[in-house]
Amino acid sequence: MTRCLARCGRRTPAPRLLEIGAGTGQDSSHFQHQGFAVAAADLSAAMVERCRAKGIEAHASTGAESAEGPLDDDKHVPPRFFSWRTDEQLLDFAADARFDVVDFHPVDPHRGYRFQSLTLRRPDPR
Repeated sequence: MTRCLARCGRRTPAPRLLEIGAGTGQDSSHFQHQGFAVAAADLSAAMVERCRAKGIEAHASTGAESAEGPLDDDKHVPPRFFSWRTDEQLLDFAADARFDVVDFHPVDPHRGYRFQSLTLRRPDPR
């Protein structure tokens, strides 16, 4: 996250950040405390409520594609939602929407699941 903060830079007014798939809002909370204006989105209403309990602007999003949803054997409470996309698909979505990729890295907690962390920034409209 420190690497991401260095790349995002500081601008006035505070840079805006959207976290998609925010889960409990751990990263959103960190960025908010660093002075970013943060909005979070998650497919799970329970996760959105956890974000809001931390004072984060949070919204429930709808998954339009079938490559998203909970895992039957996921023991996490509340249940998490997952999106099964390749690294290339995520990066292509970002490029198609004309975002700059600030940070992208896979996270492997060695529990049988692989997560992807993607931080995007809208280019300055200069």
